[in-house]
Amino acid sequence: MPALNVFVPPAPVPSLARFMGSVNHQFLLPRWCRIKDVHLAEDAELALQLDMHTGVPMFFTPNHPEYFADWMLDKWLLDRVAPQMANWADAAVVNGMGGVMQKFWLGNNIIAAVRGDDSTKAIEHSIAWAVAGKGVLLHPEGSVNWDNEAVGPLFPGAARMAVEAAKRHPSGKALLAPLAWYLRFRRDVTNALYAELADLDKRLQIGLPRGNPAQKMMFLVQTLIERVAEQFGMKLNSPRLTTYDPRERLFEVQAHANAATIKHYRLLLDGDPHDSSLAQTVRIARHLRQTRHPLAVQDATMLEALARLDASVLSAATLTQEQVTHRLRRIRQDWVRGTAMDMVAKMAPRGLAARDAVIAVVPRLEVRGGDEPGSVTAALQLAIEAGVQAARGQAQEKFGPGRAYPVR
Repeated sequence: MPALNVFVPPAPVPSLARFMGSVNHQFLLPRWCRIKDVHLAEDAELALQLDMHTGVPMFFTPNHPEYFADWMLDKWLLDRVAPQMANWADAAVVNGMGGVMQKFWLGNNIIAAVRGDDSTKAIEHSIAWAVAGKGVLLHPEGSVNWDNEAVGPLFPGAARMAVEAAKRHPSGKALLAPLAWYLRFRRDVTNALYAELADLDKRLQIGLPRGNPAQKMMFLVQTLIERVAEQFGMKLNSPRLTTYDPRERLFEVQAHANAATIKHYRLLLDGDPHDSSLAQTVRIARHLRQTRHPLAVQDATMLEALARLDASVLSAATLTQEQVTHRLRRIRQDWVRGTAMDMVAKMAPRGLAARDAVIAVVPRLEVRGGDEPGSVTAALQLAIEAGVQAARGQAQEKFGPGRAYPVR
């Protein structure tokens, strides 16, 4: 088994990349991901091709609403506009699946996002590849946010690499290309959502009430919150879940769980121990995993699962069927495990039903060597968010209003 956080440079095999492009086009996208058509404006595609031909360092930075399907959309786009572009992926995928699979990923020009000392080697390789005019694609949100209509906080890596590439390139600049994938079902998938909810109800032993898919999903989320609260000895002030503010309750439970964990394991962390942010939870989980104690690792997994329950939907008046689907997929990945199919659902979840993908391309961000990475990251955040809204608008214009459910 390759070392997880040891960087090995990609060794692109063009014939393998072309073969996988054919597999993606004929099977993976339409049959497994159930993305029947990808909509990209001809002028936007041509503009990306022209940018690549200038030789200026280029970084494609798409949003990250879904796992596996995102990769296949990455592949679809790069086959058309930048076939030599390198892609970043989690080190657990590139290095954690054995030597044969590592060779396969490296042959497809995948850069392992290793952690620790070797991370500088991965970054250096990426910068050099971009300066050579071949480009790099990475999802700056880092992990999948399972949200078709929002963008999570960005990591600064893409901006830092672009600034450094600009310093090294004769033009004195680099380009960040904000992109957005927007996935839209082709039909009403209410019955498919009921089946998905029934399976989660059985696996997690929830006891879901009557209601539409959004209402059932909301009850499911609230129940998971209360299970964690009970585990940490927090009593529910109201006797009925429906009479309290679930958004505030989630923040309350997150803050209590984080503080209790810091106290129990005597962790030395800067800042407020009652901080309920995802960043704080990630810091706590990292320290717990470093202990290698099974119970500490289990607690880390639970805290992260709690933190990834989406607070933004808990006060929503309506939810689209795409939003409900993505939240249920997030719950399945974090809270359901034990079978081989659970592993498949985690690594390569199959699309729920036939859908279309809309790709929006917004104006590139020109980066100079003297730019401050934090400011570039903030501008990139706004640009990707604008791309998501543009893709959503294009989908609305092309297909009409989507199916939505009242939450209350």
